[in-house]
Amino acid sequence: MTTGIKISAADLGTNTLKVTHATLLPDGELAQMLHASDTVRLGYGIEATGRIEQQRFDACLAFLREQEAVGREYGVEAFIGVATEALRIAENGADLLERIANETSWQIEIISGVREAELTYLGLKDDVPSGVDCAIVDIGGGSTEAVIIRNGNVTNQQSLPIGSGRLADRFFRSDPPGEGAVREAIVASTGAVSLLEDSDAPVHFLMLAGGSGLFMNQLIAQLWGEPPFDLATLQKLGDHLADVQAEDTVNRIGIPLARAQVLPGSVAVAIAVMQRLRSGFAAGVPSGIRMGLIREYGEKR
Repeated sequence: MTTGIKISAADLGTNTLKVTHATLLPDGELAQMLHASDTVRLGYGIEATGRIEQQRFDACLAFLREQEAVGREYGVEAFIGVATEALRIAENGADLLERIANETSWQIEIISGVREAELTYLGLKDDVPSGVDCAIVDIGGGSTEAVIIRNGNVTNQQSLPIGSGRLADRFFRSDPPGEGAVREAIVASTGAVSLLEDSDAPVHFLMLAGGSGLFMNQLIAQLWGEPPFDLATLQKLGDHLADVQAEDTVNRIGIPLARAQVLPGSVAVAIAVMQRLRSGFAAGVPSGIRMGLIREYGEKR
């Protein structure tokens, strides 16, 4: 494996575009130089129109150009990335990929949901607690990826057709969304999560990977105490978000308004997963996809 190389890795998510500029060190560890994100919501309205809106299309290109310039300042030698659910299903997803290839140095690949789960695990495997069955769950805007680990071994990696952006577009018609809308989102999530294949034994600990899980950590810490948290606390968070405007969440934890608007959807999915896996506790952890990409790139060198 080649080490000591500077790499920029992008994750073009349905809700948020994320880039990490990092150095893969001689010992195989990662030193993060810089992280950037923009809540463009590439997937907004796709279920209705089948297409990425032009303004979001353009915003994605602008963000990648900006981050390419940042990476070059740091001496990055490779610009790699993945695109997920929004580009998988959008009629004009290939057009965006072509523009990116022609107008930037980014090498972006549209990947499957299972591949998302694999990269998430690769990026977070060193953080998996030992001696306890657990699951890594990355709740995206258009899909949710789950990796189940039992006795230290991965027993399932699966993508589920549910995400916070999809739920927001389908059910949240007002701000605050209201108890009825959040309840509908939980029901829809429960149906999708029922597809998750697993044994009947409980998965004791849930690692909620990415911004959604970290935002849950922050809110729960402010309202009721530090994570990890149990299902009852997560359900209280769902009730809270049903009754407050998104701006309240923005003011509490300093996240973009667009992320606050879809956060009740993320909580709905997390509730459904905790119930399905009968998890005792959960906590948010950083996203693993970009870290997994960088590690994989180094291994192939």
